[in-house]
Amino acid sequence: MLIVRQIALVAKNLNAAEKFFSRCLGLKVCYRDPELAVLGLKNILFPMGSQFLEVVSPMRINTGAGRFLDKAGDGGYMVILQCNDHHIYKQRVENSRIRIAHQFSIRDFINMQLHPKDTGGSFLEIDQQLGFRGDEPNGPWAPSGGIELRTSKSELSVKFIKILSRYPRITAEKWSYVLGRELVERRNSFEILTDNSVIIFPKINDQKQDKLVAIGLSVDDGYEVINSAKELGASCSANSFFAFGIDWILC
Repeated sequence: MLIVRQIALVAKNLNAAEKFFSRCLGLKVCYRDPELAVLGLKNILFPMGSQFLEVVSPMRINTGAGRFLDKAGDGGYMVILQCNDHHIYKQRVENSRIRIAHQFSIRDFINMQLHPKDTGGSFLEIDQQLGFRGDEPNGPWAPSGGIELRTSKSELSVKFIKILSRYPRITAEKWSYVLGRELVERRNSFEILTDNSVIIFPKINDQKQDKLVAIGLSVDDGYEVINSAKELGASCSANSFFAFGIDWILC
């Protein structure tokens, strides 16, 4: 199993992000991680079907998220995947000499966050949930604070993620190797298929920075979502809106 379980954004104004996603997408915060305070961060986590949307914001200067904001502004920060054979991915990372930026293991959960300067694109994190129902796509998820997803009414799901890179082929090849998934070359992009989503690296030259820039969302009522986004002041097209540095494309 290899699935996109969580997407993390970074935003300067966490309260504004909570208000926007609650009203536009009907999401409700399920968890605020108190342990992030020691890192100078605060967050909110929304369940979206069996996946999660996280928004992180710095509380003090000289944090990774703060430096990201200073350089790139609000936007996509991290792609978090769930697997059921973590040791295999860690071995690939060691073989590729990609640095591990952060890792930990607690009861029923293993975490590995890779250094974005080595992977390119964005932060890539690969985690494993152990224990009862840990290998189920809608099973428990430690970062969510223990929410029971089977009671979640959200029908949203992340269908694709679009990541810009200064070197799209090289970045896509690195991600493909680490994830153990075939790299598919299209006319305008490189793509990696997970079990529930697609990671897309557009073939765009002269990028000044690497960044997660678009998320494809499956929604029940796209018309209602777009109207809500307009009312909240977002720039919209017929099937997308731009908010917090991300193009949200409805599909």
